[in-house]
Amino acid sequence: MIEGHYSTKYDVELLELGEQTLEMGRLVEKQLKNALSSLIDGDLMLAKQVSDKEDLVNRMEVAIDKRSTEILAMRQPTAGDLRFVLMVIKTVNDLERIGDEVCRVAHMASRVESRGATETYEDIAEIGIRVEKLLREALNALEHTDDIAALDLIQGDKKVDKKFKNVFKRLRKWMMQESDSIPDAIDVLWAMRSLERVGERSCNICEHVVYYVRGEDVRHLDIDQLSVD
Repeated sequence: MIEGHYSTKYDVELLELGEQTLEMGRLVEKQLKNALSSLIDGDLMLAKQVSDKEDLVNRMEVAIDKRSTEILAMRQPTAGDLRFVLMVIKTVNDLERIGDEVCRVAHMASRVESRGATETYEDIAEIGIRVEKLLREALNALEHTDDIAALDLIQGDKKVDKKFKNVFKRLRKWMMQESDSIPDAIDVLWAMRSLERVGERSCNICEHVVYYVRGEDVRHLDIDQLSVD
């Protein structure tokens, strides 16, 4: 993720910072997988495991932020090194927020009692697979600092957004047709909203990668007009 420097110790510091960020990312990725399984399968034990590890995710964010601040103060990085540290700081913030949303998904497993909405749960499974894939590939783009892959992922997220809208419409229809379904439908709706935010945060990580590699902030730009070459 980094180039060589005159100071070997400085190289090690940046390398460790990147490795810690990826470690946090893989933990959050596993948390997402378990949260989805707990919701779809009604596995309350797995849901509890996800909740129990939330504090670990938070501690990792604090530790990485602290190390990043120390590097900024001691090394006073410039150019690419500065962008690298800023990428790490922004990424761990998004990972921590993803961890929060993942815990909300797991929490819904303990609240949703009905399993009658088969089609809706199939939708959650399908969207869950897409969001998992998006987060995993965003982390891969981060690991390899692959700006082209990152831009491709940002553009591809539009398909996930369309699927979310379709499921929200189906949930509204379900609630109107069966009033008894409203509590469960609302819980599913919140779980879906959390998954949507996980997708958005995953795209944020891709934007940080592009910023590090190109020095270009693409957060408010039309992605379709950017070159992926």
